[in-house]
Amino acid sequence: MTDTGSAPEVLGARLGPSGAGRWLKCSLAPQLEKAQPHTDTQWAAEGTLMHEIAEWGWNCALHRLDAKQQQSKEAALREESSKAGYPTAELFAAAALWRNAVRGIHSAYFTDWAYLEPEASVDLSQLYPTMRGKIDLAGLFISERGPEILVSDLKGGTGVPVKAYNNPQLKLYAFGVAMDLSMLHEVEDHTPVHLQIAQPRVDDGISTWSTTVGELVAWVETEVRPAIAAAISDPKANPGAWCQFCDAGGVCRARADVAGMAIDLDAEQLSPEEVAEWLARAPVVQGFLKRLRERAQSDILAGREIPGWELSRTQGRRKITDEDAAADRLTAAGYRQSQFSQRKLLGVTALDALVGGKQVLADTLGDALGKTDGFLKLSPGDTGMANLLENMFPDEEF
Repeated sequence: MTDTGSAPEVLGARLGPSGAGRWLKCSLAPQLEKAQPHTDTQWAAEGTLMHEIAEWGWNCALHRLDAKQQQSKEAALREESSKAGYPTAELFAAAALWRNAVRGIHSAYFTDWAYLEPEASVDLSQLYPTMRGKIDLAGLFISERGPEILVSDLKGGTGVPVKAYNNPQLKLYAFGVAMDLSMLHEVEDHTPVHLQIAQPRVDDGISTWSTTVGELVAWVETEVRPAIAAAISDPKANPGAWCQFCDAGGVCRARADVAGMAIDLDAEQLSPEEVAEWLARAPVVQGFLKRLRERAQSDILAGREIPGWELSRTQGRRKITDEDAAADRLTAAGYRQSQFSQRKLLGVTALDALVGGKQVLADTLGDALGKTDGFLKLSPGDTGMANLLENMFPDEEF
């Protein structure tokens, strides 16, 4: 048994709806993740903007903005998206497709809903003191059967579709929404609850799965509460496909053990059943190695040594920093615009060929030619690797 201290202070937000797919399977995950930084990716930033666009769309549809507010907010969102290089039209289209998917649940007129709230706050503190979050859309409408509840989650991913069927994150949010709405509406055990995931940027990206309030309550009592208790008082590692997005991948001993087992295998000697088993474990191994590299980079940047490894910056690439100035200077140097521009300035490599080499281009463009920073690359240092090999193989010469 591991002493975890006071639960709220120790586990914090790591024990929340967004990680439910993990900690319901691996009770050690919140313990390990709490000490690890969470880094958002470019795709996460794009997804955040898409959600802002979607929220603006809902506020327009629900008549919460006047015409001037709608236009000014839309202009600001389009400008932000354009500056970031995001597919602006695609993001706005995704938000509209999501609204249409919600219309398919009940009515084309959102005013027909008894309750409809984008970015709805959900309080789950009855399960764990700090457990709360926001669901992209929560709603309640009255049908011939009585009240029916909807929770809908907008996903911006363009890869593998995420499905609503038995989705633990959505189920937790749905439970919280149902408990909140039960204080204002006649919500019973038999009340239908519709879980929807809208992922408009993939084919077949709209999925809906229905359950009842009673089934959600039973699931919380038989699976969620025991998992929370285990995470607090007796956490145990259980590596599996749910490890893929775990922030503790670089420090998890269980994942390291699985990866170590994989290294010792000869794929040609495995039976078909073993191949199937290891294919299922592949995300654990791949995710562990990815997180391991991220952890090593983070440690080195923080001044901690990783024996035999160093962090160096790759060579940056040249780029035109001021296209107008570059075009003016190429023109002044005697080149015709048709030679160096095809609606936009040619790339650096093509300009090198045009003017006769890198140095000629540098002399011609001056400060209109710059260089990006290279990206960080984890690689074995010359001295460090020699020492590492010597320690691993003391009888060999290097």
